[in-house]
Amino acid sequence: MPEPIVAATAAGASTLVSSPLIVAASVVVVVIMLVFRRIRGPEDPLELVFRGAPIGDGVVLACEQVTEEDAEPLPGAAKGKLRYRISYEVTTPQGHEYHGWEEKYLAPADAATAFSVGTRHRVAYRLGSDQVRARTRRHGGPPARRP
Repeated sequence: MPEPIVAATAAGASTLVSSPLIVAASVVVVVIMLVFRRIRGPEDPLELVFRGAPIGDGVVLACEQVTEEDAEPLPGAAKGKLRYRISYEVTTPQGHEYHGWEEKYLAPADAATAFSVGTRHRVAYRLGSDQVRARTRRHGGPPARRP
């Protein structure tokens, strides 16, 4: 009869030894996933289109709140923010000028200050498209400038 007790004890000991290893492996996997997510960048595929795009100067012409019936569902990260359509006068490094726009979720205070009419931003643009993306501090760009 002592043999089943020894077998049970050996199985219990191996479970105790493998349990910390499983926890450590789980922590390593979670850390690796977070690092890759940070490196990968924005989840929005449209944002990926502007990665590496040429940069021009944009002057805000208008910053208008998008009405609820026109707005898309609010993502979880934008709670307490409103959707705004921002229009720019974009000047490329070659001196070409055109009107561009972007829509983004902003706190009302940010819309009133950082994206007020006349504010200058560096913007990423794509040839053949009138959509742009402001390179604000959040995107590693310079702060907005007043004229």
